[in-house]
Amino acid sequence: MGLVVVLVLGLFNNLVHSRDAWTSVVPQGLIISLVTVLVLIPTLWLGRTLTYLHRVGVA
Repeated sequence: MGLVVVLVLGLFNNLVHSRDAWTSVVPQGLIISLVTVLVLIPTLWLGRTLTYLHRVGVA
């Protein structure tokens, strides 16, 4: 679920960054990038925990 949220945030971030001027990117683009990273950190941590400690999805 977290990776889907990151994918959607990345899509919106890509649309914001594709605009021309620096002023159109700075407030929204930085905030979306920060939120994307903040969602990605616990998602990756949870995936690592499930894979390496609980052996979920490991044959």
